[in-house]
Amino acid sequence: MYRIIQKHKHRATMVEYAPASRNVVYIERDDEGHMRDSHILNLPFPTTIFFRSPVDPRLFVAFAKEPVKSIDDPLYCPPLPNMYNQWNMCGCDCKNLTQGIELFWQVGFNSDGGTGHTTLWKMMGESTTSEALQIWEAYSLDGFVERLVEKAEMRPFWMFASRQLPERFNRGIPKKPEPGHLSMSGFNFEAEYPKVKSLEALKDA
Repeated sequence: MYRIIQKHKHRATMVEYAPASRNVVYIERDDEGHMRDSHILNLPFPTTIFFRSPVDPRLFVAFAKEPVKSIDDPLYCPPLPNMYNQWNMCGCDCKNLTQGIELFWQVGFNSDGGTGHTTLWKMMGESTTSEALQIWEAYSLDGFVERLVEKAEMRPFWMFASRQLPERFNRGIPKKPEPGHLSMSGFNFEAEYPKVKSLEALKDA
């Protein structure tokens, strides 16, 4: 279940998913890139937010402690194996946000690209991805969120409001825009999850 925080052809489109336990596939590969094994894991996902800029095909992902209520709320880097340090997902380049979200949930995770596995190891205290994911699976949702806040990189929500998401991240944390700035307006933080039940509402976003 999700809600649309912002849908805008000239700025980043943002969608927030409610916390849930989700079945995901982790694919292990050998040194030559061939699939060695796969595991189905049931992981507690906290509030999960997807972003896509209209000028960039990459899918950006963030975790939150709870549904976002303001532009100053903290977001956290998901400890996913395919996550890059700009918070975009390897293998999820897409023509629109709908396609990116579908890829994220359906394709499965691996350590082919990205640096997220190092964040995962740090959070879970393990040096192999499969063992760290098993520890994540054993967490309650509240326990995982507590660990996330303690160990993961944090960025404020307003950093994701820009049309140029990658440029902002390349420069580190930029100066927050002044109140009333166009990119800081138009967010639907009051939207409720039950009002949207399929990705059809995101068509062409």
